[in-house]
Amino acid sequence: MGKWDLECNVLKYKNTNNNIQDKDKILYAFVVGNKVKYVGKSAQKLCKRMKLYSNADNSQKNNTRIKKKILKKLKDRREVKIYAFYSPSLCKIGIFEVNWAAALEDSIIEKLKPAWNKQGTTKKSSPPT
Repeated sequence: MGKWDLECNVLKYKNTNNNIQDKDKILYAFVVGNKVKYVGKSAQKLCKRMKLYSNADNSQKNNTRIKKKILKKLKDRREVKIYAFYSPSLCKIGIFEVNWAAALEDSIIEKLKPAWNKQGTTKKSSPPT
């Protein structure tokens, strides 16, 4: 659905699917070769979320960390593809809406253990009861 490119050493998001570009409540993945490297979700529109990676500065720790990893792969002449999932209708349980992107993110990270995700890769202690 998209990919990352380097233009004059600047990280650029290239969209290849306009159908999902302006959707919010999305799940996205960065893929190198056939390996999922990062999974994230966003309540923002996909294009706006990707710009946060492109324009990341030191005040945005996670965006900056992921941006550096994307840049390294691109400089190593590796393609970084972007896949996204959007569910047009939210499921309701009573008065509560289920956001499928949010619901799936933790499970996907737990099962695939993407190398760039910190969440789900380390054992956390249980909070006190």
